[in-house]
Amino acid sequence: MKLNELFEQVKIINLPERGDRRREMNLQLRRIGLRAEYFPAVRVSEAGSWPGIGARGCFQSHYRILQQAIQQGARNVLILEDDLDFSPMLAGLESELVERIQKADWDLLYLGHVEQVAGDGPVELLPWSEPLMTAHFYAVSGRVLPRLVEFLELVQSRPAGHPLGGPQHFDGALSMFRAQNPDVRTLIASPNLGSQRSSRSDISAAWYDRMPIVGNVINLGRRLLRRHRGQRAA
Repeated sequence: MKLNELFEQVKIINLPERGDRRREMNLQLRRIGLRAEYFPAVRVSEAGSWPGIGARGCFQSHYRILQQAIQQGARNVLILEDDLDFSPMLAGLESELVERIQKADWDLLYLGHVEQVAGDGPVELLPWSEPLMTAHFYAVSGRVLPRLVEFLELVQSRPAGHPLGGPQHFDGALSMFRAQNPDVRTLIASPNLGSQRSSRSDISAAWYDRMPIVGNVINLGRRLLRRHRGQRAA
């Protein structure tokens, strides 16, 4: 069984002008045979109370996908960010992974993360109650969608630094939601099945990424390095 048979919606957040990330993501999708729909990421004109313009746009992009999933009556949704790098192990573990997910009781499922878990071996889904950084490869079940979207709307209505959660990075908001709703069951994959590619960030770009010529050279170097690593792995 494939991931597309398990997840009703598979969405990839991508700024329309980031064709470089879309091309690299298409290669990733073909490698594991996953079908997904690109969601045009939200670009805002000002940061307001948020950590930055990119953080606000990222938050809005995730929020709108989840909001649409409710409106469309989705039983679940799998969300990817366009700098996701699937683990080389994913294709071989896909059937086992799908079987594990089907048998598990979960509300939030992180297939990609930065936590220290086993690097190989049979796939496991580990219960997790601690905060989690990043939201580049995760799924939400339909039963928790309304509660999560309501929480995200409250976050947007509160001032920054509010003790129950105000404007912040999206992964931080997810962790606050989980902390305030301890009945929400979160699982993470072991081994980790997706990391983030090294590429220019639209959330917190370094100075050299904001300079067009230098940034393009840096991105080319990153692509060549990833290609070299892929050839070595093969």
